[in-house]
Amino acid sequence: MQDDRPDNETWATTAMVTMLYSELRRIARRCIGPHNPAPTLQPTALIHEAFLRLSGPASSWNSRAHFLGAAAIAMRRILVEAARRRARRGQPGSHIAADDHDLPIELGAAPEDLLTLDEALDRLKVTQPRQAEVVTLRYFGGLDEEQVAELLGVHVRTVRRDWQLARLTLARAFRARNCPSG
Repeated sequence: MQDDRPDNETWATTAMVTMLYSELRRIARRCIGPHNPAPTLQPTALIHEAFLRLSGPASSWNSRAHFLGAAAIAMRRILVEAARRRARRGQPGSHIAADDHDLPIELGAAPEDLLTLDEALDRLKVTQPRQAEVVTLRYFGGLDEEQVAELLGVHVRTVRRDWQLARLTLARAFRARNCPSG
């Protein structure tokens, strides 16, 4: 006779999603924004897809911030995959201008902007992995500096410095895309 009960990891993820559902919806709405890379992808569907990716043998959460960070990474991957599919179909989006006080794009940006950000984050991860993680946790996860510092085990000043340096690096990537030299 087959046991239909969820395993402990799935149970823990389900409990965490239930407890933080309203916060996950806020993050999902921010991530999707007005330029949804997949118009059929709504906040609830994004949360459920992230839940499926978070469930499994490696899902043990040390804290609320740890779980929200993992959810942010899962949502980023889902949105980037949707943006890639949309770009392959040739569906254009609008460009969002850089803001000196934040990242070069807003959450919910047009698919081509999201792809540029994803590529720039992947390059940043090679040279400055903590900076890339800070961006993912703050930008996609909506975590504040203190939550990111706790999750990464660093001081808040380190998170601020990483955030500033990463924003400069990412802004350069957007300028390079918009003003190719040659």
